[in-house]
Amino acid sequence: GNVIVDTSVTRIDGLYSADKNFTVEGTPTGPDPQLEIRGTVVANASLSTGLFTFRNNRSLGAANSTTPSVVFRERPDFIVNYPDFVKQSTRIWQEVAP
Repeated sequence: GNVIVDTSVTRIDGLYSADKNFTVEGTPTGPDPQLEIRGTVVANASLSTGLFTFRNNRSLGAANSTTPSVVFRERPDFIVNYPDFVKQSTRIWQEVAP
């Protein structure tokens, strides 16, 4: 079905797979806290017809122009623990200085 992240949540870690929508909740008036996602998010994992997406309803208010409301951080250490159907046979990982 759907995965919904409550407005009060500021960090999630892991592999999240939604057959339909992955929704990051926000408040109508904002500002909301930034959400940090450490890992992987998949929306429309079932490949259903229809408009199933990653929905970001968070607003940081005045900080919107300079700060993302949702941040994704790669967790390469999770790769070895992912289920077999998610794993790829070959991965190349390189850390590059900014």
